[in-house]
Amino acid sequence: MVEQAVGGSYRPRELPGGLDEELQRLAAQVALSWRQEQRLLERLGMSDGQRILELGSGPGLFTVKLRDWLPNCSIDCVEIDPVLAGLARERCGKDTGVRIQVADVNQLEPHGDGYDWIIARYLFQHLADPAASAARLLPLLRSGGRLAVIDVDAGLWGIAQPFFPEIQSVYRKADALQTTRGGNRLIGRALYRLLNEAGYSGVELESYVYHSDACGLAAFESQISPNRLRPALAAGLIDADEWALVERAHSRFMASPDAYVMMVGLLAHGQRPG
Repeated sequence: MVEQAVGGSYRPRELPGGLDEELQRLAAQVALSWRQEQRLLERLGMSDGQRILELGSGPGLFTVKLRDWLPNCSIDCVEIDPVLAGLARERCGKDTGVRIQVADVNQLEPHGDGYDWIIARYLFQHLADPAASAARLLPLLRSGGRLAVIDVDAGLWGIAQPFFPEIQSVYRKADALQTTRGGNRLIGRALYRLLNEAGYSGVELESYVYHSDACGLAAFESQISPNRLRPALAAGLIDADEWALVERAHSRFMASPDAYVMMVGLLAHGQRPG
């Protein structure tokens, strides 16, 4: 999920707690939605022995899940941040089925017979020109190979109960920080059109949910913590009073005996025409 870690809209070192805390959040994120993502990928035809290109692979958390599920697959990982790529190398150890490359996805060139799968997980929201990137990825696939883009849309991220309407405008202001850095938190609604216009065939946009009744409320804490708004506070997009408002709402939410979170993920996919 972490393409633009060096420049761009994803900057983990600027987050509260720095890289260490962000790594914990990424681990929780993978654990929360892996089962739903795996089920969708399996239904779409991902199977053992295939050749996979994982873009924006970050510290290798999703990579390990893939290898545990498909031990005979071959995975090439591309990550622009050398620190995150180094962490992935440590995590994957001496696994010869995983190769990790420090590179920009827009500079990749076709080679060999092409990939059966390209996975871009929480990457497209950070790309400066996702339409151009989608088009550049098409020649990397074999005929019939499939691109899977897993991402979000802030307009339908999910639900939280109890609901605090007074903080919604604060989150909308905070989301603008990613926009100022060239990203797009509303990328989900654009994915179908992006893949169609880039020349993919059989394009579909699907959704999946994961929620606290199944995963436990504590598992969502790093995803919904007010600390994630601190960069927007530092950038002046929200003020101290707005920050305090969100912090109070979060405390009330976590103290509620009926607290519930459901998040929505999106998976857009299309094939290279045969």
